[in-house]
Amino acid sequence: MKPTSGLKRADSVTPSTVTPTNKFLPSSGLSNTSTSASNAVNVLNGNTVSDGHDRDRYNDKDNTYSDGHNLHAKIALLEKDIERRQESYISRERAYKMRIDELEEELTNQRQSKTGWMKSDPKINKLKSMQSQILHNVELVQDRTARIMQEQERDLLRAFRARLFDVQTELEKEKSKKDDGAIAWIERSR
Repeated sequence: MKPTSGLKRADSVTPSTVTPTNKFLPSSGLSNTSTSASNAVNVLNGNTVSDGHDRDRYNDKDNTYSDGHNLHAKIALLEKDIERRQESYISRERAYKMRIDELEEELTNQRQSKTGWMKSDPKINKLKSMQSQILHNVELVQDRTARIMQEQERDLLRAFRARLFDVQTELEKEKSKKDDGAIAWIERSR
């Protein structure tokens, strides 16, 4: 992971770029920019900076760098944890799949050992053929029954309609008789 600040990490600085700052050594006549650069390198290495003005600025950057470094360390730790968990999950999943395959094979073998004799037994083959014939006959009977029921339903519907027609004609005759009787009574009462 690369740090987010513009400063170089302490482990990436070569020894030739580091100029130790010692207040007991005579001034080397370096320019102000090279002194600032060496101060920044010294701050990254954990050394103190002699200039108080630059100290505050570099301490802020140092805090930003250490915060960023801490975040990167946490991210790296979390990524390692995720990778470890994924590997653990994958290995457990493989073990479970292998166990499932073993159990399915064992189940198949148990079924074969308990029912395998049925394949070669002539009585079982005869029973299976009889069962298929019975099922075929049941289907035929169900089809015939359904057709007969439909025919009976149609016959009953025809008989009902015929009876309904007869009742309706009788009702009309009775109404006409009542109307004739009512007219006769009306004429008598006048």
